[in-house]
Amino acid sequence: MRSPFENQSPTDAFASSWVTRETAAAAVAAAESMLRLGEVEVLDPAPHAWGSRRLWRVQSNTRRLVAKFWSGRQVRRLRAEAMLAASAASEASPIVAPAAAIGWGEGPPKTLLHSRSHYLENDPDVWRACTHAASFYRLLGGAHASGADAHALGRALAQLHQVFRHTTLPVGPRWPALCQASLPNPQPGAPIIVAQQRIRQRAKELAAMPTTVVHGDARYDNAIRVDRGVIVLIDLEFCRRDSSLFDLASLVAPTRTTDGNFQMATAAELAQATQGYESIAGDLSRACWALLPTVVLAHYAIVAMDLRTRPTENLHVLQLVSDLLEQIDDLIADVRRLVV
Repeated sequence: MRSPFENQSPTDAFASSWVTRETAAAAVAAAESMLRLGEVEVLDPAPHAWGSRRLWRVQSNTRRLVAKFWSGRQVRRLRAEAMLAASAASEASPIVAPAAAIGWGEGPPKTLLHSRSHYLENDPDVWRACTHAASFYRLLGGAHASGADAHALGRALAQLHQVFRHTTLPVGPRWPALCQASLPNPQPGAPIIVAQQRIRQRAKELAAMPTTVVHGDARYDNAIRVDRGVIVLIDLEFCRRDSSLFDLASLVAPTRTTDGNFQMATAAELAQATQGYESIAGDLSRACWALLPTVVLAHYAIVAMDLRTRPTENLHVLQLVSDLLEQIDDLIADVRRLVV
């Protein structure tokens, strides 16, 4: 019988059809023997807003886990997550990092991460040789965050930025590539073009901002309320070193409606999140407040670029960018008045 690991080609950033139950079971079996996760059974794909099959629930003899599957360029993002796991020993860390990871390309699977034994594959060539990978996470109890948790989520983001402020990652700011991007079929005055122009105008100020590790996709769906006032961050696939403002920017539209549209937060909700953030990180400077509207546009323009191969999702983000061009300056001004 052919191994599920053979002859798999890298897929685009959001494809998940290659993750079959056979593939998931083979990855779990490899992890069970190589990483000593215990006796593990594959259950079923975890619910996902876009119907992705990249997340699977599995049960070990001691705990429930989530297995996540990676292909092509995604493996580079897993490496960044694994580096966080290797430096997440502090009890103050507010994240769920991978407990283990394996990768494969030509040949049998290789261990990429085993956090319990403090092993992290440090050779970039080994990571580059992996066309596919699987990572394993503890499954948290609790519920996804909501607007009522805005203050606690702001605190969790500030803790993330402080705990990992000196952590080196292979991924850096993404807005410079956005400034240089040649957008397909550009139309003069199109919202994404106008947003790109605004970002270019503030490029020097953005480049001067200090960087830290940011979550990169800090929506309510990626935060779990494990206790009253306590939030844990999950799904750090888009973590990178960048300005901390990008995580505050992602809270401007932290939820999606049932039809897929992005729902903007109220000024009061954003003010709560900002106050939670400032309770740990200190007050935002005048320069930060001045740059925040541009960072919000940059964040969602980057999301739109990432979703170019998914027309429906891309359309939703482009509509959000259009709305933000009209509303973001006033919204951030209202938030600042409420905070100050």
